[in-house]
Amino acid sequence: LWSSKKIFERMHEKSKPDLTYVIAACEELKTSEKFAKTLEIILLIGNYMNSGGRNAESFGFKLNFLTKLQNTKAADNRTNMLHFLADLLESRYPQWVNFKEDLRNLEKARRVSDEQLSKQLRGMKKSLTNLKKELEFHKNPDSIDDRFGTEMNAFLQYANEEYAKLEATYTNMGKCVQDIVSFFGEDPKKTSAEDFFSDIVTFCNDFETARLENAKMREAKKREEKQKKILRTLKPM
Repeated sequence: LWSSKKIFERMHEKSKPDLTYVIAACEELKTSEKFAKTLEIILLIGNYMNSGGRNAESFGFKLNFLTKLQNTKAADNRTNMLHFLADLLESRYPQWVNFKEDLRNLEKARRVSDEQLSKQLRGMKKSLTNLKKELEFHKNPDSIDDRFGTEMNAFLQYANEEYAKLEATYTNMGKCVQDIVSFFGEDPKKTSAEDFFSDIVTFCNDFETARLENAKMREAKKREEKQKKILRTLKPM
């Protein structure tokens, strides 16, 4: 009995927050104006770069394109499209540059495995079935274990209610994932939640790295200009 109870409690404790992370991340992605505007800017940049080509005036792009922005190098081969995007947002659209702040649950959602969640729910259901069977041995009112059986029956009722809630939340999570994947123009049948969230997390992290690198390059340029200025003021001996 204790074994089945512990199994249920452990899986319940693990599954509940994971479901919450995924549902919250879907809502954040759908409602973030900053992220939506950033994607619009990326599309505009892409269309400008492809002007005259067969990909000009595209209406959208595959989400995994976000993970490849750093592969588009500038003429100096030192910077890439991410550096340009970061600089553009910081200088022209500073109200959108911190879009990552709107996506607070994204990193946690990325770590959630739908397969693992499904496995945990099946394990919980099995533990409840086993617990119900084991409680058949505590139906004798004259048994010294009667109080224990009463307490475990109360737990079983509570656990069944919690499982029903989790199962409903899991179904809702699946719908939220399908909706958000479709919302961004991807095929829910071909795009897993893990891949979907991972692509966006990778983009967010790469973007923040580009911002830091831009700041370092600006500081280096300032130091270089300062040194040149000092050298120009020095009179030859």
